[in-house]
Amino acid sequence: MHFRYMLLLFVFVTSFDIALGQLFVNSEKQRDRLFEKALAAYRDGRYSEAEQQVLKSLKHDSLFIDANLLLYDISDELGNEGQKTDALKAVIEADSVNYPVCYRFLADIYFNNRQWMGALLNYEKYKNLKPRTDSAFIALRMASCRFIKASLGNPVDVKIHPLNIYINTFFDEYWPLVSADDRFLYFTRLIKHEGFAQEKLFVSEKRGDEWVPPVEMNGFQYDETNVGAVSLSADGQWLFFTACNKPGGMGSCDLFFSRKVNGRWMPFENIGAPVNGTSWEAQPSISADKQFLYFASNRKGGQGRMDLWRSKISLNADGLPVFSEPENLGEQVNTPQNDFSPFIHADGQTLYFASDGRIGMGGSDLFVTRFNSSYWSGPENLGYPVNSFSDDFGLTVSPTAQTAVFSSDRDISNNSKDLYTFLLPEKFQPLPAGYVKGFVFDETSGQHLEALLEIGLLDQDAKQQVFSTPSEGYLVTLTVDRLYSFNINKKGYLFYSHHFNLKTKTELARARQFDIYLTPIKIGQKVVLNNLFFDFDSYQLQEESFAELDQLVLFLRKNPKVEIEISGHTDNVGDEAYNQSLSENRAKVVVAYLEKTVSENRIKFKGYGATQPESDNESDEGRALNRRCEMKILKY
Repeated sequence: MHFRYMLLLFVFVTSFDIALGQLFVNSEKQRDRLFEKALAAYRDGRYSEAEQQVLKSLKHDSLFIDANLLLYDISDELGNEGQKTDALKAVIEADSVNYPVCYRFLADIYFNNRQWMGALLNYEKYKNLKPRTDSAFIALRMASCRFIKASLGNPVDVKIHPLNIYINTFFDEYWPLVSADDRFLYFTRLIKHEGFAQEKLFVSEKRGDEWVPPVEMNGFQYDETNVGAVSLSADGQWLFFTACNKPGGMGSCDLFFSRKVNGRWMPFENIGAPVNGTSWEAQPSISADKQFLYFASNRKGGQGRMDLWRSKISLNADGLPVFSEPENLGEQVNTPQNDFSPFIHADGQTLYFASDGRIGMGGSDLFVTRFNSSYWSGPENLGYPVNSFSDDFGLTVSPTAQTAVFSSDRDISNNSKDLYTFLLPEKFQPLPAGYVKGFVFDETSGQHLEALLEIGLLDQDAKQQVFSTPSEGYLVTLTVDRLYSFNINKKGYLFYSHHFNLKTKTELARARQFDIYLTPIKIGQKVVLNNLFFDFDSYQLQEESFAELDQLVLFLRKNPKVEIEISGHTDNVGDEAYNQSLSENRAKVVVAYLEKTVSENRIKFKGYGATQPESDNESDEGRALNRRCEMKILKY
């Protein structure tokens, strides 16, 4: 080739490279100008204009990192999930090492769009780049992806049903509570009107298999206060609820209390310290025995954001609750995230709650944990389809476990929270429980009486007090596999003693009417001490008997003029002299216990052997009735 042609070719190529380089420089400048316009529009909230400009910028450089990150933010504001995904993928392609968080953002999008394997893959990539401060969250999300995949392939065998149109409306309905007798449904409804929203309490009655149109609960002065999340004691006499932004409140939301007197709720009161404070306290759940108040709070000393707490309850002289310093349920139950909506079942040991800090289906899921003497068991997820990809919370279970109701926003067609019901699977059910209800009568006049029942667990050191009112009587829940005592000490009436033995047989039906008749004190009257227990063929008192004897001491203190005889009786099996000795010794050990605190000149004892049977001795049942101790009034 001639030098002249070579020189011409060199000049041409050099000129082309200079022009191409100038073109790249001009394109980069134009790219940056468009990006700056997009950024200015984004900062001013002009998102559509910002989108147009940043897309033009990306036409000059599709892997321009700053522009793709801005496009992600703009698309987030505009709700364009597909464009968000493309922007993150472009950043990862350009520089995944310096922008690993894009893997997490991409995984979050997949997770929220129910693409579990895509989410798991990108969480894995994000985790493997290097240790992160959010490693616990990532591990939780990865475990949830695997849990969801397994749950969808093996769903729990339940049918979820929305409640009827009287309950579920275009408003939000949540925080349900089913009464102990399955008769009433209490819930919170968020009323929206002309831009103003207010939470109110409603109640519906069950007739047949349907809930009737609910009515707003009366007796509450709402003004501009939000009121909701009601909890009712099993006997229907105590009511707790949450009120937020109430003038004079201690925090943003506080717990309030009211009790029923003569069929009417008294003005509600802030329960005060130590339960309420400057923090947020809400969602109360009172145990059936009135021993504990469970609630959710973001107070200091917890495991995370919202935690579950409980306060032990005692009674003051007026029968009103007094609350101890709350205790956190601990890291076995609570997580660093939100744990809330506690519901303690009538069995006293099964706790249902919601959490968004555990392996689950997404949003908040429903869990169950059980108290075993001194600790809570590891919470179990109630599984799919009880838990959905949305927020599920506020589970309430009736004592019979026949009615389970919870809140969820799973139905995206109506864009509201609704109430749903289902039959609780056996593995998640509490101990079987039922309730006893009735009135206390004056045996002579037939009139209803006001009386205080003491319900005891004879094999445990546990008691609860239940008021029976003349207008509404009493209601108490009982759980199988336990031995209960029923005692009443009312001045001027004979000591009342009864027991329900649910350890060896289900004596208690799921619902039972049990009226109690008190006998005015008269000389010569007798009371069988039903809750005294002796070792077989022995006069050694069993420990379960002490609660009954303490009630008898209380009777004698309330009636200081009374003098009594304690008598022992046997069936006719065995030697007559032996039975006489056994009956006398049993009466004697009862008197010895009473005389520790009661003057000995008020108490006598006598053994009658088999001479005064209560029933025939031809059956096991008859002989059991004849083996007894009695109290007889000698002087009044």
